[in-house]
Amino acid sequence: MATMFSRRLFSLDNVGVFDRSKPLPTGGYLEQADGTSWMGMYCLNMLAIALELALDNKVYEDIATKFFEHFLYIADAINRDRKGFDLWDEQDGFFYDVLRLPDGTHLPCGCVRSLG
Repeated sequence: MATMFSRRLFSLDNVGVFDRSKPLPTGGYLEQADGTSWMGMYCLNMLAIALELALDNKVYEDIATKFFEHFLYIADAINRDRKGFDLWDEQDGFFYDVLRLPDGTHLPCGCVRSLG
């Protein structure tokens, strides 16, 4: 069953080099930047809604705080030190997915997807 938090729908676009619903043919796994950024934006949008609602009903202040905390966790996850590699490419000024192979090597996936 595909849910919002299942692997199949997490990236919200499902367009990429690999079929994310199946194991990678090389083994290893994909460190994904796009799904992480989508969820970060979701938290910021929900934070804005909760803050607006909190103007009339203080109960939404706790909810706004929770979405802010979730955004901070997501920001930490995408910027975390990964022992020798990063999702952020300083030269391009962009986050990219990274393929982590079973032998410990990593390959940045310099693919940019544009949907809309």
